[in-house]
Amino acid sequence: MRTIQTTILLIVGAISIFTFVAVQSVKAQQTGVIVSPPVLNQNLTGGTTYDEIIHVSNFKLTDNQFYITTRDMMIDERGNFISVTYPDGDNRSEFEKKGWLTISPNEFFLSSGDSTTFTAHFDLPTDFPTKGYYFEIVISTQKPDSQDGVVGLVTEIVLPVGINYLGKDDIRRFIAIAEFEAANEFGVSSWLYEYPPVEFKTLLQNIGNVNIIPTGEIFISHDENFSNVVTTIPFNQNGLTIFNGSFREFKNVWDGGFLTLDENNRLSVNFDKIDDFRFGRYFAQL
Repeated sequence: MRTIQTTILLIVGAISIFTFVAVQSVKAQQTGVIVSPPVLNQNLTGGTTYDEIIHVSNFKLTDNQFYITTRDMMIDERGNFISVTYPDGDNRSEFEKKGWLTISPNEFFLSSGDSTTFTAHFDLPTDFPTKGYYFEIVISTQKPDSQDGVVGLVTEIVLPVGINYLGKDDIRRFIAIAEFEAANEFGVSSWLYEYPPVEFKTLLQNIGNVNIIPTGEIFISHDENFSNVVTTIPFNQNGLTIFNGSFREFKNVWDGGFLTLDENNRLSVNFDKIDDFRFGRYFAQL
């Protein structure tokens, strides 16, 4: 257990229990093209097949040819996603290259206002190690082999895919806390606050072998034993996934009370919370 303690307003960090769900957050893009489902998440056992029907609707004012491909993603130490490109120019995901995923059809024409479907067919081999995979299915108005030299305006919809391949190894769900601290408006660690809000910054590392969603709460208390909890803050309400072997940063805000700072850093008085005047030492536990 790791703890951090502070004076005036906040902070203590501790780890508790996380539940496992294989989900990836959606990337919202204003393109005029709607893809359903917006994310694809499955636990798939080795040796099985699975078909996902994906719906595409063209609400643009123009007719378009659409091309479907996949690509691998890398995640940096803060949980930011980066597309992977390969020297041979074949930037399809390893999942597709191995023949574990087939897209059919991989291109189609849609008039304005029309809809269609395509199938993501998964055919999983046996006796591979249990592992969480993550990649993207990309629906684009540009051919995959010409996407490096983009000319003009290209519509691209990204469907995040999180697959837990359940193979010959047991599932291991482990998370390590890399950071749990309060940070000021510049993202710098701080322990002294004149007024709320206080932002918590949490950096978690997935050291297991499958994709995990951490869930829980941050408890705020007047005492270190948490016998006098003043409020709780839901943690990871958006259901963000930590992929196996990667980090992910989360941010939570403790706000409210009689005196707070607004988004313009001006003092705001909340008369309906006159009895909730926050002063003194507080502790926070994840």
